[in-house]
Amino acid sequence: MYMNEEVSELKKEIEELEHLLQDEEKCRAAIAKLNPNNNRSHERILEISITVKGDGPIVLVLAPTCELAVQIQQEATKFGTTSKIKNTCIYGGVPKVPQVRDLQKGVHIIIATPGRLIDMLESHHTNLRRVTYLVLDEAYRMLDMGFEPQMKKIVSQMRPDFQTFYWSATWPKEVEQLARQFLYNPYKVVISSQDLKANHSIQQHVDIVTQNQKYNKLVKLLDDIMDGSRILIFMDTKKGCDQITRQLRMDGWPALSIHGDKSQAERD
Repeated sequence: MYMNEEVSELKKEIEELEHLLQDEEKCRAAIAKLNPNNNRSHERILEISITVKGDGPIVLVLAPTCELAVQIQQEATKFGTTSKIKNTCIYGGVPKVPQVRDLQKGVHIIIATPGRLIDMLESHHTNLRRVTYLVLDEAYRMLDMGFEPQMKKIVSQMRPDFQTFYWSATWPKEVEQLARQFLYNPYKVVISSQDLKANHSIQQHVDIVTQNQKYNKLVKLLDDIMDGSRILIFMDTKKGCDQITRQLRMDGWPALSIHGDKSQAERD
């Protein structure tokens, strides 16, 4: 905790910084003016709270899909609104102009998919020189989707003293090897068991049927379990996904399909 004198001194520094924020060039040097004798924790707080037009982010969150990126942004906005921490979501399949506008104004947090972020970096719409916190969410998915080269390219543009938070629902050897490339002397936190097991709260039934019997079996299951809630049906191909969707809709079921060939508007 700060002593009363330190609190008073910090308030004076904050008032001075608020004045300095009126001038972009002075703002860039504002952190250097902090009293070095004070506790450095408030220096980090002030660094996070200051953003200048055109500056890159302080926090970068990488996600494998645009849907996950949007979900993360929704959570970031919940706590960021009251803290005046700005964020933006960068992903493909939608117009770039609103995203570029956010980057040019300056944000503290970027939530992004790797491909669109590299596009923004190569177009010089943002930079990663200020990033001190990197979050890799669903790292196993990004690896499975072939994003490893893009992830390495992104990390190579960041300052050397950044911290990394590496989230993965599974821990196969490939993910562990990737972790060794991005993490230095990490702490490993395991929730539940490291063994890959099915969720015990989900009932599973296996029916062995022929290919020709599959659709009739599906319709029968829908008749039995449909109660107005959403039901997910997974297919092994995009083509099969579209075919089953058309067939279900022809039979009166309110079905929609989603896969990588759909536009962002359709996926939303």
